[in-house]
Amino acid sequence: MTDGEAGFALDSRGGLTLKVLSLPEGTAHTVTELQIPNVTGDSSEDLQFSAEQVYRAVVFEGGGLAWSPDGSTLAFVSGHDGISADLYVVSRDLREITRLTDGPSQAYQISWSPDSRYIFHTGASNFGTGAGYMMVGVWVARADGTGVRSLYEPDPRTGAEVLVDWVAVDTALVHSWRPDCGGRNLITVNVASGEIQVVWPDYFNQVAYNPDTGAILIDAQDIGCNPEGASGLYLMEPGSTELQQVSDEEYHSQLPGLPADPVPVALEQYLGTLLEVESLIWVQP
Repeated sequence: MTDGEAGFALDSRGGLTLKVLSLPEGTAHTVTELQIPNVTGDSSEDLQFSAEQVYRAVVFEGGGLAWSPDGSTLAFVSGHDGISADLYVVSRDLREITRLTDGPSQAYQISWSPDSRYIFHTGASNFGTGAGYMMVGVWVARADGTGVRSLYEPDPRTGAEVLVDWVAVDTALVHSWRPDCGGRNLITVNVASGEIQVVWPDYFNQVAYNPDTGAILIDAQDIGCNPEGASGLYLMEPGSTELQQVSDEEYHSQLPGLPADPVPVALEQYLGTLLEVESLIWVQP
């Protein structure tokens, strides 16, 4: 990102709208509406349900839009062109929007590969009420619009598929999750070839990945769903394919979570005033 541009916002008054704010001049550019159009209280229950699921996909953990690492393209989730949330990209000059996916599930959790060639995303048919999602699939789309690959089909018992991080330019670290048991089946998946390598097949509490060194740390302490599985703290060192147990004692762990929002509160409030929006997501390529 250059010094002249920053920020994206979701306008939640009268519908979600994607806007780009140019700095320092403070000019807001509307890119597109993000929700299914013309949905009202008089619409069918099915359409209203779809609109709710699209909304949840768009605002999912702030991950409904992301700049490519090279700063040339913005990927975003939107339901403006159908009855489901699909994956789109728009060029930096905002002149052309390209639709990358078209399916009945709600695309969410988008993430660019480090080389800006691929966009990882997951799909759910229903985001549920807190006990997990009805997962449909895990895919990767080519950012140039030349194709979408199914990476694997989630286990029907899973409540979510979680992207931990990219461990190489074409390889993602992913795991399944169940609300009653936690994480399970930590794998690496090569988005170009589809090759999958199992890192940890059992259930676990938390996982942390160090992008600077490539080390993976797994907390698998005493899980009821995993009585026959290994327990303790395990480390996969950089360049290794083997996990080593570093502790089997009881402890209370707190592995690193998501970093804090880098936008100062005062600046966020100022940008929100300029855009006249109710919520703001800062995206920094």
